[in-house]
Amino acid sequence: AARESKMSSAEAAQAAGEGGASAALLRQLAEQQQKTGEARRELARVERELEDVEEAVRRQQLKLEGARKRQSSEREKQSGGQELLELEQQLIVVHKKLADEIDRRDEAARQKQVLVDHARRQAERSLRAGRWKGPQWIP
Repeated sequence: AARESKMSSAEAAQAAGEGGASAALLRQLAEQQQKTGEARRELARVERELEDVEEAVRRQQLKLEGARKRQSSEREKQSGGQELLELEQQLIVVHKKLADEIDRRDEAARQKQVLVDHARRQAERSLRAGRWKGPQWIP
């Protein structure tokens, strides 16, 4: 009986040792699970931050693209404005040339009218003087 009690004590000690080891393993497992849970939460938080940063980058890229388009549009407007200015200057030159041509033609018409009036007055004088004999001049 003593042997049995010793053996059972040894077994009990072994069982207690195993139980203690099992408890220690269970504690380690619980700690590892807790650390794993914390790591997963941290990873999820970092992933959310990464998504936020990526979204911020996308917004900045859209803003940059919009700014580039506006700048390009402004350049086009400026070049278009420059082109419009050049066209206006050309139009001014054409108007000046046209006005000069009209003035030249008006002057030519005045000179022609002066000659016609002079010839008419001469014809009238000649007619009154009796020297007009049809379409020919007789001195």
